[in-house]
Amino acid sequence: MGCRSGLYADNNIAQDLDVGNTINFGRPVRRYGCNANIDGGNIVLRGEGYYLVLLNFVITNNSEAVITPTITLYKDGTAYAGAYDTNTIAVGATESLAIPCMVRETCGCDSTLTAVLSGSDAVISSATATVVKL
Repeated sequence: MGCRSGLYADNNIAQDLDVGNTINFGRPVRRYGCNANIDGGNIVLRGEGYYLVLLNFVITNNSEAVITPTITLYKDGTAYAGAYDTNTIAVGATESLAIPCMVRETCGCDSTLTAVLSGSDAVISSATATVVKL
């Protein structure tokens, strides 16, 4: 299974996103080992094993209508089963979404994880990612 690795990234720069856009996590704040890396909206997993992935988002509704954004985790361009969160957000309100999941990497090649917005355009005021190779 290889060595343990850890990664934490936090992006507090507001992102005004349209449906279909990838959420930017910024660059690593903390990183240990070589099995996980992040640059912008791409989380790269390197090596076989299990990865605990914890994604957190703060969404602010700056529109003039109620919104229902959904954020979905994608692995190599395909939605990862069960890895999504959604919430209805009132005008002027701020809510949090979270995606906790475990990703299994079996091929030994690099895989890319992305978080994609759907449902409603939204302002992501904070996006954090924590990845731990178990």
